[in-house]
Amino acid sequence: MPSTVAEPTTNVAVPETQSELPQEEKLDHETELWRELSSDAWQNSVTEEKSIFTDLYEDTRKELEKVVASGEYDVIVDVGVGTGEITGPLKVSVPRIGLDINPAFIQTCQKNFGEDKGISFHVGDATALNDWWTAEGFDKKYKKPLVICCNNTIMIMPASIRGTVVEEMRRLAGDKGKCLMTFWNGRVFAHGVLGFYKENPSLCGNFDLSPTYVDWKARTIVTDTGYSSTWLTSNEVSQWVHSLLMDVDLLELGDNKIPAGNYVREQGCGIYFWFHGYKTETRRSSIGDFYDSEDVQKFYSTVSGQHATHIGAYETDTIPADNLQAVLELVRSAQTKQEANIIDKVLECMGSNHKFRVADLGCGYGTLLQRLAKKNVLWSGIGVDVSETMIETAKEINAKESTETQESIEFERNSFVKTSVENNGIDAVVSMDAFMHAGKDRHADILKEAWRMLRPGGWLVFSDLLEKEGATIPSRLYETRAWGPVEAFGSKANYIQRGEELGFGNASFLDASENISRHYAALKAVLESTYKTEDSSQKLDVSEEFYGKMSQDLEEFQKLAPTCLQYGIIAMQKVGQPKSA
Repeated sequence: MPSTVAEPTTNVAVPETQSELPQEEKLDHETELWRELSSDAWQNSVTEEKSIFTDLYEDTRKELEKVVASGEYDVIVDVGVGTGEITGPLKVSVPRIGLDINPAFIQTCQKNFGEDKGISFHVGDATALNDWWTAEGFDKKYKKPLVICCNNTIMIMPASIRGTVVEEMRRLAGDKGKCLMTFWNGRVFAHGVLGFYKENPSLCGNFDLSPTYVDWKARTIVTDTGYSSTWLTSNEVSQWVHSLLMDVDLLELGDNKIPAGNYVREQGCGIYFWFHGYKTETRRSSIGDFYDSEDVQKFYSTVSGQHATHIGAYETDTIPADNLQAVLELVRSAQTKQEANIIDKVLECMGSNHKFRVADLGCGYGTLLQRLAKKNVLWSGIGVDVSETMIETAKEINAKESTETQESIEFERNSFVKTSVENNGIDAVVSMDAFMHAGKDRHADILKEAWRMLRPGGWLVFSDLLEKEGATIPSRLYETRAWGPVEAFGSKANYIQRGEELGFGNASFLDASENISRHYAALKAVLESTYKTEDSSQKLDVSEEFYGKMSQDLEEFQKLAPTCLQYGIIAMQKVGQPKSA
């Protein structure tokens, strides 16, 4: 199972509940628990004759054998091989390589299958999969890997590393290989609890069926030993894939037509996710990568104090570049004022005499929703962002708010072109400076998703950097670190036109373009002052490379952006059906 973390053992001393551990210790704790798990405890639980996974394992092996028989792949790499139940018995003509973080599991694999020709097992970490692959020299030997991660392994790993493991698998597969990930089907979670977990106390310890241990709605089990696992539905797997900024088709039950791209398919008590790899040198860094990077998080948390990452509303062109505290206060107060401008527009559209449901797309640290809650107009709020770090930080910040605010707001890591919000389930969709990150030709997809979420009469209100009508944007601006990866900017006219085609109306635009150069001049002043200061309490501890590149980008952007971009707030109301409907 996991080649990097989490299924714990009863042989390790643990707190009464894992939640008692400090946040920064949880990952190491889970890793050690999985490293120590008895291979017999796992192997016996999944291979016994009455195991609910017998058919799933057999189906998975048959599917892999069929795929390999096509001749398209030259090796199978099993990430989180566990005790080898999938890879070991495979009848294929290509070599098989298994990786797991648990040495006992690897020893069991070598004992049971090590004498087979063309199979080898290794201790390793899935979050460093490609480094290991290269160190072993496999990159020179194999060019078309079929990379697999089966048996719900990904959902036993901590959420914070799941995206990394997927990226490692895609990089290893390359443009000629492919990947398969299998999940335990949430539709049969109850059967799993009663027929698997309750029957295998050596794996996860004893527990009862109370909410203390089993969350039936979330389909999650957490026991006193620290064992934790979540079972997803096929729709939730699809949503999770979209949160990684990957396109994926969700096949209907019984649909045997296999698409060329990535797809999710349900089969019995399992869910199969097939996806393609990519050439490392051709992959464009995503906005999630940008905001999850350590240097970017340090910079923006220094600038805003973990408050906001958007353009502010400034009242002056004067930037106190030689006074660090003054320029920090200028930026933070300007960002607060711009949030107030967005809220004022939302209240103008929605009215302030009642509460309403809000979705914030690209929510960052989540402070816009918290401000709405404090104005007593938020019935419920959901913040969506592709950055794992932003979402986790937003949750931590929200946990310090009042109980009422905490209970009214939730956050999820997801793409804002494919959220988990139900149809007609939101009264207002808001966003600040996020839509430009959606990707080329995806701006209409954002509007479609907002229209789907909004109830009839609901409002979409968002701010963004926009392409000026008739302007040509220098290619240099698409590469800047000033805002992260951008493939294409929308324009005011295009948003309004496409909105009308999709069923929106009553559109308006509030121009605030004067803030573009002011904001990025202020950011540059903060960057330079905090990087150069001798005050350790305010020192910006980022790499020299990041500082040099960001400083150059901010200066160039400050000069070029006002010539080809505009900035402001667009509002539009859901008034009808799409014209093509």
